[in-house]
Amino acid sequence: MCETKECKTKIGQRIVIGQKNAESEFDYLSKLISGYTEKLKGHNRIVVNYLNLSCIILYLDNHKLYSIKAKSYDKWKEIYIIRNNRDINTPINYKLLKQKASLINSLRRILKEPY
Repeated sequence: MCETKECKTKIGQRIVIGQKNAESEFDYLSKLISGYTEKLKGHNRIVVNYLNLSCIILYLDNHKLYSIKAKSYDKWKEIYIIRNNRDINTPINYKLLKQKASLINSLRRILKEPY
């Protein structure tokens, strides 16, 4: 049994889809994909947690994104695939996954900044 801090680390992964003025659409979609809705800064959002991500990934693979969000989605999908396809007996390198996530979030912040 591993007792180090590295082994006890957990990662929560989820996909959040946001859109202005989409409350009724997101209420409907959230029921279809086992997610939940929330509102943040005037945007409606659907949140889908890790265990229910397969339906969103299938949808987004068939209906491509065409903005900076497409690059962000591709990077997050890499993390999902690493977690989903790993051998159960192989420990997860949480440090590497956190670094990847941090880079994705940094990229999104940089690209949002006005010039």
